[in-house]
Amino acid sequence: MSDAIRHECGIAYLRLRKPISYYHKKYGTAFYGLNKLYLLMEKQHNRGQDGAGIATVKLDVNRDTPFMKRIRSNVGQSISDIFKQVQKEIEEVEKLQPEIRNYPELLKGYLSYMGEVMMGHLRYGTQGRNNIEYCHPFIKSDINPSRNLCLAGNFNLVNTKELFHFIHKDEMANMKADSDLAAMMEVIHHYLKEEEAKNPNFIDWKEVLSKATALFDGKDWQDLLKRPISDLKKQSLKGHVTTYIDAGGHIFSDRIEAPAEAGVHDLMETLYHNGKILKEYTFDEVLAFNSKRI
Repeated sequence: MSDAIRHECGIAYLRLRKPISYYHKKYGTAFYGLNKLYLLMEKQHNRGQDGAGIATVKLDVNRDTPFMKRIRSNVGQSISDIFKQVQKEIEEVEKLQPEIRNYPELLKGYLSYMGEVMMGHLRYGTQGRNNIEYCHPFIKSDINPSRNLCLAGNFNLVNTKELFHFIHKDEMANMKADSDLAAMMEVIHHYLKEEEAKNPNFIDWKEVLSKATALFDGKDWQDLLKRPISDLKKQSLKGHVTTYIDAGGHIFSDRIEAPAEAGVHDLMETLYHNGKILKEYTFDEVLAFNSKRI
């Protein structure tokens, strides 16, 4: 994970910020995103020595509508092979609906690989076997739409078996011991389920990825702290710290992971999260609160 990026796998990512109809009107084609994805991958053609793959995600669709689709190839000209298959699907739809190119939202509904989010990957194998099952992107399907994952990358992990063991999936370690992306996906999915169980209506992706990535590459959590060289008295505690008050009114700081004692309460409140103000206080309310503690 910490290695410099060299002549290895290639990655392309595209996120359309406007509806597909906008690109149809401005550029005369609803395939603006797919065309750009093809160009981004073709510019990295030399990296796809062992195969390639694309995945698309449709946004704002009905709950019963498939929204994620992937296609991979490991033939000699894998990029060309993938987009020929995409083109074939377009041609099949046009046989039934000859004018469908003029209706971008209908195209999005009919075509598996038309969406607002697109990912492409070119495999230059440095780990695992050279067959199609090891071509990215990988997909993790779940009955709950918010738990579906699609990942691709350019990296090598050194602790794949340990990651499978950590999430109690040793049977997968035996099947996919040489697939670092499979291990990475399972770990992320593990913490995603944990986070969703805590708050089904809002998934804190920062929390999910912070926990997962701390385990990649054989590393553990790195506890950060402040240690000003000019004044060591200002050194802070290590790690995730919060402020507590005990039954006697004593206020102190400690790691958030510290076991809770009877009569001890966390004073910290989340006021702002992911662009939303969760709670507001007037200045007078803050002063009144502080005066009670003095």
